[in-house]
Amino acid sequence: MHLPEALAAAQTSAGNPHNPKLRPLQHQLPLAIKATAYYRELEAGVAQAGFAACTLSYEKFFWIDGVPRIAELQLKCPIKP
Repeated sequence: MHLPEALAAAQTSAGNPHNPKLRPLQHQLPLAIKATAYYRELEAGVAQAGFAACTLSYEKFFWIDGVPRIAELQLKCPIKP
């Protein structure tokens, strides 16, 4: 939504993770994930269980048939002090 030109370029290019057209979107991916209702609900449940805010990382951001994919999503949620 915030990078329509970058999105259009990524959707029409090779989807491998080393494609330079994906780089502008790679930096926005964690923000996009954290903006979803699913992530907010997950983080609220994690907080109720006594954990601090999660950091998010991922492996291999790529595209298949114009759809963004990630190979592995990792959340690290430390226990609140």
